[in-house]
Amino acid sequence: MKRALFYSLFFIFSSSFLFAQRVCDSAVVADKEVVGPIHSSGKPDADLAVKDSTGLYFEKEHSVAWFTFVIPEDTLLTFDLLPSVAGDDIDFLLFKDEKGNFCKNLRAHKVRALRSNLARCDKSVEYKTGLSSMGKHNYEGPGINPSYSNPLKVKKGERYYLAVDNYSSANRPFVLLLHLRWKRPIPQPKKSQAPPSANMKLNITIADSEGRLVKARLKIAGATRKEIDTSNTFKYQLTLQHRQKIKISCIAPGYLLDQAYLQAPVGGDVFFDTIRMIAIKEHQNMVLQDIEFVADQAAFMTSATEPLSNLLDFMQINPKVNILIKGYVNDPAQVNSNKYDQNLSEERAKAVQKYLNDNGISIKRMECTGFGSKNMLYPNPITIEEQQANRRVEIEIE
Repeated sequence: MKRALFYSLFFIFSSSFLFAQRVCDSAVVADKEVVGPIHSSGKPDADLAVKDSTGLYFEKEHSVAWFTFVIPEDTLLTFDLLPSVAGDDIDFLLFKDEKGNFCKNLRAHKVRALRSNLARCDKSVEYKTGLSSMGKHNYEGPGINPSYSNPLKVKKGERYYLAVDNYSSANRPFVLLLHLRWKRPIPQPKKSQAPPSANMKLNITIADSEGRLVKARLKIAGATRKEIDTSNTFKYQLTLQHRQKIKISCIAPGYLLDQAYLQAPVGGDVFFDTIRMIAIKEHQNMVLQDIEFVADQAAFMTSATEPLSNLLDFMQINPKVNILIKGYVNDPAQVNSNKYDQNLSEERAKAVQKYLNDNGISIKRMECTGFGSKNMLYPNPITIEEQQANRRVEIEIE
């Protein structure tokens, strides 16, 4: 009897250990905006299935795909899960790895999801789910509930695990869009025995998340500003000095506005970069870098001229796109009243709307709202740059 009990306990412990190890060993590392298409490849496991848990666990035993990612900068975490087949019902649980003990705690059943969504798929949002500013609760249980849950404040260096269940069909893939400030890696040039020249060639390729080439308009800001006519080609070449820093804005019909910073390497004669464009879909957010405001005012800073022009180009080149302009303020200590912060954030959103309307964009294509000091990119700003980044607007596709 004791031996049978020992083997039973050993089997339970071993099964839990193997499950936890499988999670840690096979979780897909997400270190960029777009991950996938991907689908679950493991066997159904009951460890995350608890009936009537009101969103804290999955309701039924299903095969789950795991992701893991490390936060690159302090921000507000949002993401989208996009099914490859219309009507697929995607559910998820989001966990934080506390002190590097996630797998151990998972094995001991001590983990608890920080966010989840098990709601029925919704055609009005193209069957997507995730975390978004339009979310209402941290957890959404099964049934007719909102498809998005609340965003989550995260800090640089924190690790998270995301369990995704395609409730409709575990074998069908989906795509994960992580809205984090990923640093674009700069490929190192091949070593050459010849001494490097004073300048180097930057070769840029424009493609979508699936690798298809995209015709786009590029704006290059650096030592000299240059706008390139890209109507007949998908690839571009620029001459840069070593260590020269540039900002590239990429605008294409049917795609979100893309902004990236690059710095030329110290040596070499040539290096390459691919700009990945994301197709426009409803309820996607664009955080336009450098549309920033003077403290306690709805007046633009000088640095806002270029990104405002890019937003105008985006609206002109995508005439069927309607947007929601969302304003924010920097008030981490809640010095001002909620009413003051709310009014200021709305005035900042209206300032962007007025700029676009003054330049020919119909007022019918734009709505405005303010969020006061909520959802700051830097909840505890230290530098002037972090404070300015909090005084911003975000653009949501409607």
